[in-house]
Amino acid sequence: MKYKKLALCALLLISCLLSLLIIEALLRNGFLNTPPYKGHAAIREKLRRMKLYDTKVVWVGDSFSWPDEPSIETVGKKISDYFANRAIGFVNLALPGTGVPYYRDVIVQWSRYIKFNLTILNYYVGNDLTDTRWAWTGWYRYELLRFIQSSFLLSSLFESFSSFNLKNRVKVARRQMAFNPSIKGVRNPMIVELGKQLPSYLLENLLMETPQSKAAWRKNMEILDEIDTVVKSSGGTLIINIFPSTIQVNDSHKTFYEELGFYLDSRLFNSTIPQDRLLEFCRLRNLKCFDLLPVMKAKQPFEFYLPEDDHWNSAGHETAFEAIRARIEAETLF
Repeated sequence: MKYKKLALCALLLISCLLSLLIIEALLRNGFLNTPPYKGHAAIREKLRRMKLYDTKVVWVGDSFSWPDEPSIETVGKKISDYFANRAIGFVNLALPGTGVPYYRDVIVQWSRYIKFNLTILNYYVGNDLTDTRWAWTGWYRYELLRFIQSSFLLSSLFESFSSFNLKNRVKVARRQMAFNPSIKGVRNPMIVELGKQLPSYLLENLLMETPQSKAAWRKNMEILDEIDTVVKSSGGTLIINIFPSTIQVNDSHKTFYEELGFYLDSRLFNSTIPQDRLLEFCRLRNLKCFDLLPVMKAKQPFEFYLPEDDHWNSAGHETAFEAIRARIEAETLF
């Protein structure tokens, strides 16, 4: 009797596993038009187009590098047009809400199929430490996410949960905004949540004094080393653009951050600590790094960031693009 029960349990387990494998196969072959399938189809189309060009460029970053922004012609859109006008293959793999671990994964993934002549990585000093800190809180979190993303079935379930969770988080943030007139005009509800969850956000990213920020910095440098190795192994060039935080450029957003509950320190307004360390990292490894902070500080009193937000306005995107374009041409990368 005991062995019959064990055999039945084993049979049920095998049946469940086979069913999951069948569902996975169906999803991978597009029997349901799920987000993972649409995403992979888009990647295949981008790969097909890229192979038509002799010279190829990849661009990675977070929301600052994202091409789609209503009413603003972004640096991501401008750089795409710049390369298109020169008959150079260009793919923008930037994704809002991501950081250095994502940059590594997407560069490794695409480098299996495409040899890029130039890899442009945009490092945002305002939150790339926080992104890594949260990704690596608990050794299992990021690796578990990568495993989930390797499966169409698990990815579909995870994306449904993430979408539901994000909607609820936005609702909570909007309720907080509705009851607090001083933050009612904030454009991005997620920064309201961040002010509650991590009030030391600015200090950690721009002063880098806490054990958590130091650990995240070490991890980021390890990952940038990996990226450089991958790029060089395919005969390409890596250039790192360093995007500044608004509070480093000027103090126009001081009240904005205070009302959101972020801790401030007078040293923040003159801090160049993340830029200095990243430039030193690049110098030691003979990498091309470009710091945009001096460019933007030199053009004051122009305002480069949106009101009630910490992202660039049209002038910020235009200034960043012109500086990056000039640097690419000065380096005679093409």
